[in-house]
Amino acid sequence: MDAILHQPPATFYFSINGVDCTEIFNRYLIKLVITSTLDGADTCEITLDDEYGQLQMPPNASATIVCGIGWLDTGAVESFSGYVDEPLSKGSRNGGRLLIISGISSSPSGGIKSTLGMHADNSSFLDAATKFGAAAGLTVSMPPGLGSVMRDYWSAHNEDFKAWGHRTARQFGAVMKIQGNQVVFQYQTSQQSASGEAMPDVQAVVGQNVINWALVPAYQTAQYAKFTTSWYDTDKALWNYEPSTLGGTGDPSAALNHKFVAPTQAQAQNQSDSNQRSSDWEKSGGTITIIGEPSAQAMGVVTLTGARPGIDGQYTIVEAIHSFDRNSGYITTLQVSQYNPVPPPSNSEGSTSESDTGDGEKETGGESTGQ
Repeated sequence: MDAILHQPPATFYFSINGVDCTEIFNRYLIKLVITSTLDGADTCEITLDDEYGQLQMPPNASATIVCGIGWLDTGAVESFSGYVDEPLSKGSRNGGRLLIISGISSSPSGGIKSTLGMHADNSSFLDAATKFGAAAGLTVSMPPGLGSVMRDYWSAHNEDFKAWGHRTARQFGAVMKIQGNQVVFQYQTSQQSASGEAMPDVQAVVGQNVINWALVPAYQTAQYAKFTTSWYDTDKALWNYEPSTLGGTGDPSAALNHKFVAPTQAQAQNQSDSNQRSSDWEKSGGTITIIGEPSAQAMGVVTLTGARPGIDGQYTIVEAIHSFDRNSGYITTLQVSQYNPVPPPSNSEGSTSESDTGDGEKETGGESTGQ
């Protein structure tokens, strides 16, 4: 399949607090960087020529900001929606004056940064996350298979919701995406947007829209063959190392024991499986830089053709960076990992009950994740 070759020039859309600033920003725009990420919050950075201090600062740090980028044939496609983070005035005797407006997709208001001190008993992951999220002024959603995982005890103590969410998502091979006051938990291989829509398949064709690539093939990366997590059997007074149920394909002499002790056998097995899925998913990948493609987003898929056998194929987009510079134009840089379209199973399939010890986990030797 051929790549879509867009018609220049690049076009933009900007608004601050609902006010269209496109015409003014176009006149002074030096650089625009929009970053769509798999896990966490998206960001943007707008660099403007403020030679005479003529540009107005955003009204406040929580002003809404929307950015779009595209080409003449597509128009400006909305690529970022969030809040002003930190306006910066920058200048020097030789470099003139610049106004840099940064944005972040997570809301800066409410209790998202507040430390929690709460728990949930005999609850599903969705119910616990909804309870903790409500205390932080957030609404939470996740796919049914992930949301139905049951535990005897969920704990969010001495950490904010973002810390708890990232920590817990990693136990299931999942990621947490924040957009405004909405939090979405997804499997890292779901290939869906935060709203649940299927992501477009971006075509990267050498000789057409590919600028450069730097990719490691899967078979070149050393892998662990065994993944284990420690847990203590109180009935038998024994330490155990629960292995992953997925079966490793790496170096038979290499084993990875998770850094923290799990409180139950079920949670230990879940963590071992999650570590192996992460390792398998990260065993190939790198970067692909193409002529600007506004449809490219994190969690989507890029298909590379024309590079060479063993490198051509599909990759999951971990991060999409849309960069426009008035000297070099519009390009998109994709951080990619091995393509794996099948969501991993959750413990809900066996109606397994688990516990979450929060900051009470004990540390052992080894690393928590990796290849």
